[in-house]
Amino acid sequence: MIGFRPEPRLKSRPSDERGDDTADRLRHWAVPSGVRGVVRTNHSRALREQARERIAFTLGVSPEAVKVERCTFRPSGSILYCLGSSMSTRFFAKVWLADLYHLEPRPLAGVGEAIPRDTQVRSAEEQMKIEWNISNHLRALGGPAHVPAPISESYSARTIVWEQVDGMRLDRFVAWSRVTDPKAHATRTALLSAGAWLRKVHDSVPQGEEELDISGLLETIPNLARGASSSKYVRVAIRLLQRAAAMLGGTGKLLVPAGLTHGDFCLPNLMWDARLARLVVVDFEHFGYGNICHDLTAILFSLRGCFLNPLIAKRVVASSEESFWAGYGPMAREMFACIDALASSRIFYDLLPRLTTRRERRGWLGGVTASMYRTFLEDYVITRRLGIPAGFGAGDLLPCPPESPGRPF
Repeated sequence: MIGFRPEPRLKSRPSDERGDDTADRLRHWAVPSGVRGVVRTNHSRALREQARERIAFTLGVSPEAVKVERCTFRPSGSILYCLGSSMSTRFFAKVWLADLYHLEPRPLAGVGEAIPRDTQVRSAEEQMKIEWNISNHLRALGGPAHVPAPISESYSARTIVWEQVDGMRLDRFVAWSRVTDPKAHATRTALLSAGAWLRKVHDSVPQGEEELDISGLLETIPNLARGASSSKYVRVAIRLLQRAAAMLGGTGKLLVPAGLTHGDFCLPNLMWDARLARLVVVDFEHFGYGNICHDLTAILFSLRGCFLNPLIAKRVVASSEESFWAGYGPMAREMFACIDALASSRIFYDLLPRLTTRRERRGWLGGVTASMYRTFLEDYVITRRLGIPAGFGAGDLLPCPPESPGRPF
């Protein structure tokens, strides 16, 4: 719960103070091969028991005082995420399953990121220190109400425990907005707060400038599309980026500010607590220094991807985007043009092409629903909700984007 302050025996203690045989045993714990996603296999009971031991060791309590309710794997299987409780305290825990931590590629959102940038390897202990320190730093920088409080950590058990954040992921909140927030009051408030928080982070430690190179992304987009049937989407994506490049004098390059970045600033990493009307930012796995356009493109792409769901009112998405920019504040017109193009183009070379492969990923029923979507809804979504003119991408015409009062110039 927000505002929780752990009891004395839950406070973190240095790992070297826990030098018993349990630490050695926990260090050699490994996950069964082939287990991914939410744990629903016969291994689940054993995994939860092992996770419970690690979390209890980290909190300095007995395993009987810890209840693990849900476990989820990172896609690569290198980290186990756990939700549970201890002594009436709700927690979220991350358990590193190996001594080495491989940084997975961040979502595409900017300069040259068609080729993974985060290919380095760190020790689990180093990554833990980074995430622990960042959590505390951001609570001091942006206010403790917007970042979960870290409770305890143990390098021996390779585990960090945070307070569990009350509320709903903002992507799910928006998806159910017809029921939960039909007039978008809460969604606009959340995005206004998200913009203000992100601007404070970006401005906190200026790191000069980095080059944003749209021309480099143009060369790689055809390789990102899924199959020949995606070519029409690729043409639109390329035209959107070419239009932005034309605004930069044809070079497709622009110097943009660099500073602290979240690394994956999107709706699933924003939690909305309707009871307290409070936004909380989570998941600082990719936090670091870099081009701030990455964060801005990520949140814009995350919002505009909601346009593909016709059950989400267009006004909810559009007004939420305007609220985000109102909170974030002004920026150069050229910089916004790049962010705008990067976010919208990704919908066409990433999201829409998934319709062509849905049968292989989701089975025959998924293929049927994708076919119906493409037949009856796709043109409406692209032209009426995404604002792309019919035929755009087929010729040489590069229409200017419509003016919007919410643009942060």
